[in-house]
Amino acid sequence: MDDELDIIGGAVSFGRRPANLPANLRPGWRVVFLVLSLAIASRGRRSSVRRLHVINWAIKTPQNRTAFNSTLQDASGNVQATVLYDPALDKAISLSVYEGLVSRSTAGTVKLTESGVRLADTLATTSTTFADEIAFLKSIRSKLTEPIVDRILYARIEA
Repeated sequence: MDDELDIIGGAVSFGRRPANLPANLRPGWRVVFLVLSLAIASRGRRSSVRRLHVINWAIKTPQNRTAFNSTLQDASGNVQATVLYDPALDKAISLSVYEGLVSRSTAGTVKLTESGVRLADTLATTSTTFADEIAFLKSIRSKLTEPIVDRILYARIEA
């Protein structure tokens, strides 16, 4: 939509320009990683929203992955990660529910649907773009339990 405005004898026009948005802030990126997280790093292709927030934070950057892995490997229970709640993940969950990729239960879990499973399988087998992230998700598959999620999320409160 271009609008023109006559200002002091000259025309000024306004037009829409594409906005640059980093890839990890785009809704499509978050939906992809939500689907991959449920398919690869969750038991029964379902997970609590709290656990998904931890995975979402960890997968964003290599630095987050390093801090996350240090926390998982620390036998003393020290938490080296400060997980930040990301409201955009909740929006990605809502968008994924709308698109039929996931479903939400009344108990607060998110589960991959058959459409979501097909998308995850396609992404995991045909895309080299997400190779690092897929490898990371495979590495935490059995390590990230709900008690560890609680330890990570509530470590700063208990200290």
